[in-house]
Amino acid sequence: MYCKDGYLIIEDNFMFEKINVKSFDDIIIFNEYPTQKYKIFIFLTNPVQRTEKEKNSVPGTKLIYSQDRFSLTDVFRKHKMMK
Repeated sequence: MYCKDGYLIIEDNFMFEKINVKSFDDIIIFNEYPTQKYKIFIFLTNPVQRTEKEKNSVPGTKLIYSQDRFSLTDVFRKHKMMK
C-alpha cells in the first residue's frame, strides 16, 4: 500500500486498486488493547474500481490477506463478524 500522484495504491500478486485520495470520507483506526492489533476502516465517497474479481467474495468487500489462508467467510467468522 502506498500513495502516488494523489492516489492510494493497494496491490499484491492478486489485485490492484487505485483510490483517489479525494474520495476519502472517513478513516477509522482501532487499537485493540492489550493485543496491539489494529483495524482500519476506510469510508469512501466514490466506489472502488476493482481490477480482479474473486470467486469467494461478498459484494463491496475484498479479502486482501489472510495469514491463515482463510476464505473471506472464515475470516469474518474468525473475527466474529459473522456466525
